[in-house]
Amino acid sequence: MSVKSIFIYQALFLAMAGQAAAASSKPAAPASETMNLMAAVARMAGALALVVGLLLLLIYILKKSGLAQGVKGGGTRIKIIETRMVAPKKYIAIADVAGKYMALGITDHNINLLTHLKIEDLNGDNSPPQGASFGAALKRAIPKFSKKSHGEETNHER
Repeated sequence: MSVKSIFIYQALFLAMAGQAAAASSKPAAPASETMNLMAAVARMAGALALVVGLLLLLIYILKKSGLAQGVKGGGTRIKIIETRMVAPKKYIAIADVAGKYMALGITDHNINLLTHLKIEDLNGDNSPPQGASFGAALKRAIPKFSKKSHGEETNHER
């Protein structure tokens, strides 16, 4: 049974109960009182429908935004440590998944593993010394990312 039909049945029941009460207490009710009762029932049903609709909309928004996961007791094994935008709708994120750290490339349609990270990579100061050139920093960084860790396949090799 749909919510709409429940509201209709409730409105009819209340209207009939109101008419029965009016008929038992007074010999005959004028037509204006019956119309006022019908208008009051219609307003009440409309207000109830509005409240239920707003609650359903709120539930939908909470589910879509992900805020309802905390209510459900969402897991604690996946944590996003840091996220940086590198281009519109393109991000690099550092995630902790069950104690393993990884760098992820995130776009509109894909999430790619860039590399696995060690805890030392996260805690250490990786900033270049003052006065170091970009070329020197790039030469130091290239070997870290060009090595394959334990024969894992990268996205470019697929």
